[in-house]
Amino acid sequence: MADTERALSFNLEQLQNRYLRERAARKEVEMVAEQALHDLYEVREELRQRNANLKLLHSVARAAHEARTLGGPFQVALDQICAHTGWPVGHAYLLNEGTQSELASMGLWHLDAPERFKLFRLLSERARIPRGIGLPGMVWESGKPAWIPNVAEEGDFPRAKIAAEVGLRSGFGFPVLVRLEVQAVLEFFSPQSEAPKDPMLEIMGLVGAHLGPVLERMRSEARLKHRARDLIRSNAELEQFTAVASHDLQEPLRSITSFLQLLQKKCQDKLDPEGEEYIRYAVSGAHRLKALIVDLLSYSRVHRWSQPQERVDLTDVVHAALKNLRSELETSAAQVTWDKLPVVTGFRSLLVDLFQNLLDNAMKYRSAAPPRIHISAYRRVDHWEVAVQDNGIVIDPQYHSRLFRIFQRLHGGDGAEGTGVGLATARKIVERHGGRIGVKSEAGRGATFTFTLPVKPSAAMKDEEA
Repeated sequence: MADTERALSFNLEQLQNRYLRERAARKEVEMVAEQALHDLYEVREELRQRNANLKLLHSVARAAHEARTLGGPFQVALDQICAHTGWPVGHAYLLNEGTQSELASMGLWHLDAPERFKLFRLLSERARIPRGIGLPGMVWESGKPAWIPNVAEEGDFPRAKIAAEVGLRSGFGFPVLVRLEVQAVLEFFSPQSEAPKDPMLEIMGLVGAHLGPVLERMRSEARLKHRARDLIRSNAELEQFTAVASHDLQEPLRSITSFLQLLQKKCQDKLDPEGEEYIRYAVSGAHRLKALIVDLLSYSRVHRWSQPQERVDLTDVVHAALKNLRSELETSAAQVTWDKLPVVTGFRSLLVDLFQNLLDNAMKYRSAAPPRIHISAYRRVDHWEVAVQDNGIVIDPQYHSRLFRIFQRLHGGDGAEGTGVGLATARKIVERHGGRIGVKSEAGRGATFTFTLPVKPSAAMKDEEA
């Protein structure tokens, strides 16, 4: 009996020890499982936060890429960041580009309750923020994101009182950098007092990095548009001045020429050879001035040309140019030949001026032999290449680029008459058609002026007409 009791007692003790061991093992498993669940939750929360951060950056980056106005991507950033953080107030400041001395409101906001934060908005938009003052001033001075756990306790926050009245506590801001310089600041506010969150400030810095290039691009485009408007206005004023001045100069010039010729005729028997020479010089100068005025009018009208494009047969254009140059052709005994020439789309009157200037140039700057001029055209992939070849004087290659500048005469004083406007007008006409012009010259072979005309109307021509 005693042996049985001892055996039962031993078995019971064994069972009890086994139970305790199993309970301890089960508790350990439960602890491990609980820790695993906690770690899994943290991993899932971290992944959720990373996914939210990526969505935020993607939204801002997409808005920045598609931006047509400066406000677009900044407004997207304000809305997305407030949605991301759950904070009700977001606002954007821009640095004064001219003075670089203050931040001013861009007038861009995210407000969950516009009426509640109305006074805070009005005060913020009226303020001009110097460097180092308030949340945006702190960000501007440091060039880094900044966090204020409680704006009411911040001694250097001018809007602290009104912020407290409308129930705003924490705030953070971050810079928008352009070439490492702060050019804008975005600020956000929460109704709770919250401790700084470094990961959030880090992601906000990346948002600012996306907005910087947009700000730089928009400002560059605005400056270019402003300069383009100034240039258009300046060109219009210059063209108007040129046209008016040229017309106004012609009338007194005609009087000067007429009276000089009358003086020469009336006093012919009374003038000595030197006096007659003076009058010839004066008349010659008046004629050259008239030619210059006419050429300037021709030059200025190229840009102002407003007639529509049309199909133009270059053979007809050459005939018209030769008709206008009949007197010069007879005087110089010039011979002009041409191959079959194409039909192009362009401005007929301007193309006549183009050929007339090139043919006239070949006759003016001829060699001792009578001018021989040949016109040819070659079809390239997307344009026609037209060549006007003469047997005139050789043009030094170092002067080729200068030939097409206005008032450039490389043979002044050698007896060749010219105003220095004809080839500049030719270049302008070719460019008006979307082409290019150049020259080649070799000893014994004269000069060849080559220009291109598009097979189809160029975008430049369409833009000009629009």
